[in-house]
Amino acid sequence: MQQTLASIDDIYYGLALLRSGMAHGCMIVSEAIGQDAIEGRLPGGPDFRLVAFAEDFNPMLELVTGVFARKGERQQYAPTHPLNMLWHAFAEETRSANS
Repeated sequence: MQQTLASIDDIYYGLALLRSGMAHGCMIVSEAIGQDAIEGRLPGGPDFRLVAFAEDFNPMLELVTGVFARKGERQQYAPTHPLNMLWHAFAEETRSANS
């Protein structure tokens, strides 16, 4: 049996790959994204299901939030673009939390 691990940065591509049947597996996503796929707000499928992580991890799992962009990507957009606005808001929150 072949085992493959892939990092896919596009939720729609990942969901399409699973729906196509070309790959069988799972995606680690937030609970909200999983619910959206199951309930039809994202293109999921009838065989999709949400499986929660066990609660016995040590140390406990924590919600980690971040904003990611490819090198030079933010400069392609206006300062009012959602990516740049989120980036600046996250940077401000990080600065205020660390002071």
